Amino acid sequence: MRKVCTLELLSASKVEMFAPLRREELRVLVKSPKNCAASGKVVDLSQLLFELMENIVFKMVFGRAKDDWT
Repeated sequence: MRKVCTLELLSASKVEMFAPLRREELRVLVKSPKNCAASGKVVDLSQLLFELMENIVFKMVFGRAKDDWT
């Protein structure tokens, strides 16, 4: 598993190839607390960061978002 991750997901070319995906997910992440703050809601940053990483990994590995599986 470590070899597959290293060769298929973490090689320099793959990391560079997925840069736009990470940028888009970061845009979504930044909007979420901003919207919550505007409405006076409490923001759980640890949950947001977990979802960010989960979304990035799902899109990198499976080619689609986690929500697209249902």
